[in-house]
Amino acid sequence: MLVKMALRNLGRNRRRTVITLISISFGLMLALIFTGIGDSMYAKLIDGAAGLGWGHVSVMPPEYIDFPSLNKSLTSADTVLETVRSDPDITHAVARIVGEGMLSTARESVGIGFAAIDPEAESPKTLLLLEHISDGELFAADDHAGVVVGRKTADSLGVSIGDRVVFTCTDRNGEIVSSLGWVRGIYQTGSDQVDRFLILLPMQKIQSLVGFEPNEVTFVAGISRNAWRVGRALARLEQKDSLAEYEVNPWNLTAPDMAGVITLDRLFNYLFQVIVFLLVAAGILNTILMSVLERNREFGVMLALGMSPGRLFRLVVTEALWLSVFGILSGLIITAPIHHWLHTKGWNISSMIGETDIAGVIYDPRIYSDLRLISLLVIISAAFVIILLAGIYPAWRAGRTVPVESLKHIG
Repeated sequence: MLVKMALRNLGRNRRRTVITLISISFGLMLALIFTGIGDSMYAKLIDGAAGLGWGHVSVMPPEYIDFPSLNKSLTSADTVLETVRSDPDITHAVARIVGEGMLSTARESVGIGFAAIDPEAESPKTLLLLEHISDGELFAADDHAGVVVGRKTADSLGVSIGDRVVFTCTDRNGEIVSSLGWVRGIYQTGSDQVDRFLILLPMQKIQSLVGFEPNEVTFVAGISRNAWRVGRALARLEQKDSLAEYEVNPWNLTAPDMAGVITLDRLFNYLFQVIVFLLVAAGILNTILMSVLERNREFGVMLALGMSPGRLFRLVVTEALWLSVFGILSGLIITAPIHHWLHTKGWNISSMIGETDIAGVIYDPRIYSDLRLISLLVIISAAFVIILLAGIYPAWRAGRTVPVESLKHIG
């Protein structure tokens, strides 16, 4: 009976009800679309940070992340690689040696960071730079003198494919060591920071240059199949006996700048959603309260005929319940085509921005929406609760109606 009465009451002033439903739908649509865009962007940024070398999870010597040095290394890379690859959420695992040094020609020199890699184990899925090689190619497995540099580094040194360069760094004992190399490839990501700083070198060459054994590396990077499942992989790897002497770190510790950007952006996204829902709640409160005040005499009659204040309270709450149901359903309906377009085609904003990097991490300038199920459920639940709460005060006012006072105005 209360359900039918609530539906009938909402239909009395259809214009006001429709306006309220539109406000609920629009607010829900904004929350879902912005959250979907955020989920997609955060996942891409996490993948981008992982693809620049450290992976979604990384196994490294104790305290290496705070005090990096070639004195600290993994001495059993094969065992660590096998352990990381065995995790169900890890699709790829690669070993790397990283450090800093100097790259020079007869005329110029620049400071660089280097990553020594095994070209046979790498692909664009494990190392994002390989997608952006614009000139030449990655050095072969038997090429111990190959070097891949960024476009900014190449321009600073005035080198091109086939030119000779000298790589200098300190070995594990602190001694300065140098080696000749030839430029095999030049990459261009669009990120000034990346293109100017990072170079790629052959693993075996660096191992012998800095005094590492053949099975010794700086760290092992694991690439997850899903950026949101890194926590599960991390928890499992931390329990492995074969990794007990090492540290297993997630991407947010190896890329703290990016983690900070994501945290701050997510905070502002939540704040925006709170403001939207508060505005929607204010509109709903006004709608239901006006409806209650307009029906004051009607409520007096109902109470005089025997309806209890509690039942009257539940009637108004039921009206708010129906508003939330219809508002959420209409919000999902208008959100669906927008989300589908953003999910499948995306919105290219490259003409509106400059460099395609955030905190040194390369990202795709096309905006997509990739709403996670947990985000969808949380937003719908929050909208449902807020709408119901907005109906509590008007329902309380209705339940406190004094029949004698309200009936005085019947004429």
